[in-house]
Amino acid sequence: MTFNDLSFDVVAIAISTIAMTGIGALWFNAPFLFQPLWLRSIGKSAEQVIEEFSPINPLLSLMGSIILSIMLTLLQTWSGVMSAMDALLLGAILACFAIIPNGVRDAFEGRPLVLYAINATHDIMIILVGSLIIYGV
Repeated sequence: MTFNDLSFDVVAIAISTIAMTGIGALWFNAPFLFQPLWLRSIGKSAEQVIEEFSPINPLLSLMGSIILSIMLTLLQTWSGVMSAMDALLLGAILACFAIIPNGVRDAFEGRPLVLYAINATHDIMIILVGSLIIYGV
């Protein structure tokens, strides 16, 4: 397969991007999910996070989700994903590339294990959901 053979489902990429960004927003900001534990783990209050807010951060999240969705499209095309299970397997493999180096770095930086768990499960979730959306589920 060559680059010229690729076609991009812009709608799937857009839906994947929105889903990934939405999951992240809920994951870290919803009090009924991980916000309280995440805030304790980073040693900040909700008020401090609000004070430090920069409009650049949501834009970075959106851009990262767009890039990740495009990369998932490329990898699914190149690897010949033929089923939802293939999409999940590819997503799980890719998630390992995110969570393992981050876990090693977090260990060397002395970050709390619970923070790593919150961040890693977030990364796994957005990659798996994005992969399924890109596949067309």
